Amino acid sequence: MGLLSIFFKPDMEPLGKIGKLMMCGQYEQCSKYLQEENPKKLSRCLNYQIGVKKKQGKDGMHAYQLLVEIFYLRFRKHARRYDPEYYNQCKKNASENDRPMCYEVQQMAPYFADAKEWNTNND
Repeated sequence: MGLLSIFFKPDMEPLGKIGKLMMCGQYEQCSKYLQEENPKKLSRCLNYQIGVKKKQGKDGMHAYQLLVEIFYLRFRKHARRYDPEYYNQCKKNASENDRPMCYEVQQMAPYFADAKEWNTNND
């Protein structure tokens, strides 16, 4: 199975660029990149990493929540590997549980044209 996973692992370049932009606090550029990146490629990367982070358990909870929210912000639907029960558990365990979504997603949401239509209770 390990050798087989090498051939099915999608190119993670888009997530690397997103991470670098978010780490630098460049949320406007990050939201532009999310909108301009090839949707199919971005969807594959996000879905793959959402599955990886869920398998990591407690260590990957914040990353899982962040990736699920980025996917929803960009595509306005839930990811293939979205699990509502696990997502709610991640939100409860988050240190910023007084917010409806991750800080990073809150910073990017205003740059999306239809952000006002997005209900933050997206589960």
